[in-house]
Amino acid sequence: MTEKINLHQEWWVNPEWDSGIKIKNIPIRGRIKASVPGCIHTDLINANLIPDPFYGDNEQRLDWICETDWIYTTHFDCPPDIMDGQNTFLVCEGLDTIAEVFLNGKLLGKTENMFRCYQFPLGGKILKKKNKLKIHFSSPKKFGRKMEEKFGQKRVALASERVYLRKAQYSFGWDWGPAFPTMGIWKSVYLVKRNQMWINQIRFHSSNISEKKAEIFIELVFLL
Repeated sequence: MTEKINLHQEWWVNPEWDSGIKIKNIPIRGRIKASVPGCIHTDLINANLIPDPFYGDNEQRLDWICETDWIYTTHFDCPPDIMDGQNTFLVCEGLDTIAEVFLNGKLLGKTENMFRCYQFPLGGKILKKKNKLKIHFSSPKKFGRKMEEKFGQKRVALASERVYLRKAQYSFGWDWGPAFPTMGIWKSVYLVKRNQMWINQIRFHSSNISEKKAEIFIELVFLL
């Protein structure tokens, strides 16, 4: 049996002003209501803090959003029946993209792939009441530029730093769309308690390949 509690309510987001952004007249003075699942651009639109990103030259005017780090926070109580630290996990099905996840001030882990589902064990970290979950998203453009300085520029069109991120590449701009490499919690976040064996990973290995057939081994990793 698996017990699950969604954490989609009462999220807030605010910019990390120490992230190095130097922009004047940004219309944000504190935190704003956030939607989960969602992203920072839709949160700013819903708060009436930015104009329509697809109108006129707003693509250039709103570039400060993806140059800023953003912090998403929520508070929640944990029902006693799922507080077994050995079997309770925080599951983030989609974080976009470079993020650090904290629970009650303790680092659970880091993410660098918007397409992965991340599961963090909560043994010794979860409380009965007033848990604070914080997810700190770093600017994807700044991260990409840092990796490009370290490993070199690749021969690609448009924003070359994008190739160093496991992130939707079209968000950096394409011939059919503007450049809005956004950030945020784009899939479900929840607590889960598992009371039985479950599959954690599935791996495929090619052991022998010929013109007519291939031998494939499937490896299942179970956890209790």
